[in-house]
Amino acid sequence: MEVKIPCPIHTSEFIQRVNTDINAAQKLYCLECILQQEKKASFIPSNFKTIPELIELAANFYKVNKNLSSSHSQIPSEYVKLMSQRTENLEKLSQHIEEEKNKVIHVFNLISQDFLRVLTEKKNQCVNALDQQLANLHFRYIHFDKQLKKVYFSEENTSFLFPSKEELTKKLEEIANSNQLSVFVRNLTDDLNEQDKQTEKNWKFEIETLSKNLTEIQDLTPSYEKGELDIASFMHEIAKLLDKIIILRNPTKDVSMQNYIDSKIVSKEEFDTIKEWIPQSLKLFGPKLLFRASQDGFYGKTFHDLCDGKKNTITLIKAQFEGNEKINKIGGFMDRSWNSDIPFIYSDQCFLFSVTNKTKCPVKYPQCAGYYSPNQGPSFGEGNDLAVMLEFDNMKGYVCPHSYMGTASLVDTPYYGGEGDASFKALEVEVYCLE
Repeated sequence: MEVKIPCPIHTSEFIQRVNTDINAAQKLYCLECILQQEKKASFIPSNFKTIPELIELAANFYKVNKNLSSSHSQIPSEYVKLMSQRTENLEKLSQHIEEEKNKVIHVFNLISQDFLRVLTEKKNQCVNALDQQLANLHFRYIHFDKQLKKVYFSEENTSFLFPSKEELTKKLEEIANSNQLSVFVRNLTDDLNEQDKQTEKNWKFEIETLSKNLTEIQDLTPSYEKGELDIASFMHEIAKLLDKIIILRNPTKDVSMQNYIDSKIVSKEEFDTIKEWIPQSLKLFGPKLLFRASQDGFYGKTFHDLCDGKKNTITLIKAQFEGNEKINKIGGFMDRSWNSDIPFIYSDQCFLFSVTNKTKCPVKYPQCAGYYSPNQGPSFGEGNDLAVMLEFDNMKGYVCPHSYMGTASLVDTPYYGGEGDASFKALEVEVYCLE
C-alpha cells in the first residue's frame, strides 16, 4: 500500500508518517517535517506511524469494538437540523477559504519577490566587497607607481602621467568589469583632486608614507567569517516576523485538540483564553500535563525533574493571598526551556497572567524572564515577579513587581499597596506543555 500525497508544507516531499497523538497540531509529516520534529524535546517516535500501520491499528480497533455499540432512541430533531446544514455551510466556507488562500498566496508572492531581491542585493554586496579588496590593492599600486613617476620624472612617463583624451578613451574601452571601472574612476578623480603645488621634499615624504602603507596591506587576505546569528536562528526570526505580517482570525477550532484539559485549577474555557494571549508565532497545541503538585509532590526538585528541557509551558497556580479567603487563578507562560544550568532565562515572548482578573502582564526585562532555584517551582522575573516555594511543606508563593509590566494586577489582598512582596498560599500548581 503506497500513498503519494505531497506534504502541505514542503510541497516537493511526500507524506511519510502520521502522528497518532490526539493533541498533535500537525498530523501529516514528510521526511523534512520529521527531521524538524526530532529536534524538539516533545518528539516521541512511537507516535509516528506509516499510513499502513495506522490502518492496521484502526482495523484491529474497529474489529474489537464493533459489537460494543448499543442502540439508542432516535436522534433529536435539532441535531438532525444542524447536520442538514452541513453541505451548505461546508460549500460556503470552502469558497471563502479559496478566496483567503489566494490572498495569502498573493501576499507571500510579494514577500518572496522582495525578500529574494534583498537577499540578491546583499549577496552581491558581499561578493562585490571581496572584489573591492583586490581593486583597493590594485589602486594602491597604481597610485604609488604614479607618485614615483611624478617625483622621479622622465620623458617616457609623460603619456602615463598625462594621457590625452584619446588615450583615456582607449583605456575605458578596454575595461571589462565594474571593479576595473572603479579603479579607473578613482585614478582620474584622485588626479583631479590632487594638490600639485608641493615641494620635492613633500612628495618624497608622501612616497615614504605610501610605501609604508603598501607594505602593510599587500600581504593581507580579507575574508568573511561567521557572525553571531546562525542561519537557523535567522530563519526563526524571519518566521516570527512573518507571523506579524499575516494573521489568521476567527479560526475553526479542532475539538479533538481542545477538549483534553483536565485541570484542577481552570476550566477549558479559561485555558482557551490563556492560549489566546500567546503570540501566534508560538501558538501550539496540547495541552500535556507535565507537573501537578498535588499528585507529584510540592518539591522544587520534582518540578525540575519533570519540566526541565520543556518549552512553551503554561504554569497555573491556585493562590490564596494573605488577608483574603478568595481563591485566585494566576500563572505564567514561558516559551523557553526551564533548566537548572543558568540563574536566569532570557525570553521576550513570555508573560504572567491572572485568570481571575482577566489580565496579561508582558515581560519588561527579557534578560531575567525566568529564574532558577533548586527549591523553587516555576519562577518568573528577577526578585520573583511570580514564584512558588516548593520545599518540603512550604507551599508559599510570592508576587513582587520588577521584570514584568503590571505584575501588581495579579495580587488580590487589601493589604497590598502595589510594591514589594505579596505572599500567597499555593493550594495547587500545574504545568502544561503546549508542544
